[in-house]
Amino acid sequence: MIISIRTFLIFLFSFKFLLDFFSPLRELNFLMFNGVCIIFLIIKMKELKLIPMREWGGVLVFLLFCTIWLIQGVDKMFYIKYLSMILVYLTIKIAASYLDAYDFVYISKKVLNIFVALISINYILSFIVANPLAREFFNFEHVNLLGSYILLSFVFVHLNSQNLESYKYQRFGLVGYSLLSTSTGALLSSLMTFVKIKAIRLSVILKATAVFILAIVVLFLILKIYSPELFRKIFSPFQMLVDGEFSNLINLAKNRMPIQDLGEQYSSSLIWRFYSYLIFWTYLIEQPIFTLLFGDGFWGFSKVWGGIAPHNDFLLILIDFGLIAFSIFMYYLIKIFIWCLKADLIILPLILMLILRFMFENNIYSYYILSGLVMNISFLYFYKQKQRYCQ
Repeated sequence: MIISIRTFLIFLFSFKFLLDFFSPLRELNFLMFNGVCIIFLIIKMKELKLIPMREWGGVLVFLLFCTIWLIQGVDKMFYIKYLSMILVYLTIKIAASYLDAYDFVYISKKVLNIFVALISINYILSFIVANPLAREFFNFEHVNLLGSYILLSFVFVHLNSQNLESYKYQRFGLVGYSLLSTSTGALLSSLMTFVKIKAIRLSVILKATAVFILAIVVLFLILKIYSPELFRKIFSPFQMLVDGEFSNLINLAKNRMPIQDLGEQYSSSLIWRFYSYLIFWTYLIEQPIFTLLFGDGFWGFSKVWGGIAPHNDFLLILIDFGLIAFSIFMYYLIKIFIWCLKADLIILPLILMLILRFMFENNIYSYYILSGLVMNISFLYFYKQKQRYCQ
């Protein structure tokens, strides 16, 4: 290549950030970004022969499942978008094969600086052409997607963790951006990166639990008196249980009725999420065996509740992609979790942060989130491989 692999990867990540932050032409963005990946793979075609047959087998299995989801599904465009994840993965894998551990850290520093610069410009632009105070940001359909996008950048922060001083400031900086995104879930998820796994003991857990309960009680009393609206938003699920309305909630879910039928006093984003989980779960257990195993296909969830998504990626995978795909996903997630416990506790908070995000949001049908997840996690994975090889 005319340019170095390090320069190419910095360009690839930066090009993606630029498109995602500033270009509203999502389909054109998809074509341009994948065009860059295709050109790279054509130039490095000889390297494709070095990929193990086991991985090519995984690609074929993924292709087979995507074809089933295409036939079963509602939105056909996601067939192409999901298959493009193969291009993204292969691009990162082949490029990473040329790098040493230092190169990964160097690239992550450059990419993180570019990310911070571009998101800062996006925030400034949002105040000019949108209204961040009303949770509206330029070029992001929803603040929760912006929040998820910010969380993905913590991968680059982790790669810089050897420099403890800059690592601390970078984490605080991205938590600050999560706060500015106005996505409560993103902010709470980002705080997971401050958890010190090595310092956790039973006494620490007991003390933290006691402080948490005390804080909840104090918050309960203060909000009930001084901020009824915020009280309802946070504590309405508990109030519903105290009032004995849970059985009514289940009956509403079985009939897929609006949650407002339960009463305005129980309206909150948290209780709405739990209500949607009930609706989708009751739908799921009624499915024939083939649909249960292979799912409803791309965008299949839209058939359940008037196009509303469950706001839980685990549940979304189970409904649209089926029990087999969900089991494979959980197998690798548990495998990663166990590996972190045994070999790399530093990375565990990052994994916990992403799991928490998947539990309360829908990310897998946003191409720029999904492709970012594949890119960043692959980049981190190959860095860890290189790091173990060098030890």
